[in-house]
Amino acid sequence: MGSLTETAYYTRKSINVGIIALVILLLLKVAFGYLYELWLALNPPPPPPPTVAFKVLPQINFPESTSSSSLVYSLETISGKFPKLPKIGKVYFIPIPSENLQSSQRAKEEAVLLGFSTQPQVITKTLWQWTDSVNFLRTLRFNIATGNFVLKYDWSNDTSIFNGKELPDENAAKTEAKNIFNNLEILPKELQNGRQVVSFYKAIVGKMTPAPSLSSADFVRIDYLRDDIDNIPLLGDTPSVSPVFLVFSGVREEKKRILELHFVYWGIDKETFATYPLRPVEEAWNDLNANLGYIANPGTTGSNLVNVRKIYLAYYYSDNPTNFLQPIYVFEADKGFIAYVSAISKEWLKEARNLPQ
Repeated sequence: MGSLTETAYYTRKSINVGIIALVILLLLKVAFGYLYELWLALNPPPPPPPTVAFKVLPQINFPESTSSSSLVYSLETISGKFPKLPKIGKVYFIPIPSENLQSSQRAKEEAVLLGFSTQPQVITKTLWQWTDSVNFLRTLRFNIATGNFVLKYDWSNDTSIFNGKELPDENAAKTEAKNIFNNLEILPKELQNGRQVVSFYKAIVGKMTPAPSLSSADFVRIDYLRDDIDNIPLLGDTPSVSPVFLVFSGVREEKKRILELHFVYWGIDKETFATYPLRPVEEAWNDLNANLGYIANPGTTGSNLVNVRKIYLAYYYSDNPTNFLQPIYVFEADKGFIAYVSAISKEWLKEARNLPQ
């Protein structure tokens, strides 16, 4: 039988060996884990195939835009090449509200809050229009089914608008707009808590033109911007503005203070989506060169040569009702030029031939 000293010695030695073995095992586990992650990074598994759960999609109905038949496009990205963009994209469902028993009453109540108390002119079953009984330059168009509306004051026919000098600064405009929407109780939380952009405009030949500062402005505009989805921006008919905005004059008179209140909002169901194959960006580039794109902003180059500096994916958020939020390719060039081309693979669009069954 060994002595107690020998027993203690071998016990300590066994413990030390065990600790070393445990450390080695842990290091091996970390190393193998790192190597596996590195292998996955270098050899990523293929993405799951597109679900195309909505089946064939409608073509995006872009507005009419400036003719681009005379434009010549040149690819001038930093790399000189097309960017590597995803081959599969999401399409989100947009539920469009329909008319119900409360629709007409809701429209009349909101019209009263906006200062219109007379009976409306029924343009269509769902589109009504009010004209101010005191000042006919002030009108309200209301879609009673969707709740979207546009209030306008025809300021170009009222020179008294320019007598007012009390234009709100950025903070005052945000506060004033917030109070207006709180009174109407229509602004979704997404927009209440989202980005708000205040810009300044000047009147030139009956049109609003961007002004460099408040001191040189005749109008102040505030846009409510929607958040990106999956880090992809939402762009409308005009890229730099939102379909929810207000324009203020410098007049304090209540019915001349708001020159335009544009409220067009479609709720996006972010839990209901499908994935679709995206066409190669080179194919979209060919469509752009074939005058098949939508010129969202012609810019101020004054030249037929368009040097495209940036190409990326966005979602097209239309002023018009549509059940699907679809991805587009955005082509940005010098001097503010921006064009859109649909990104969905053509075989999954209704007007395409040889549609999948």
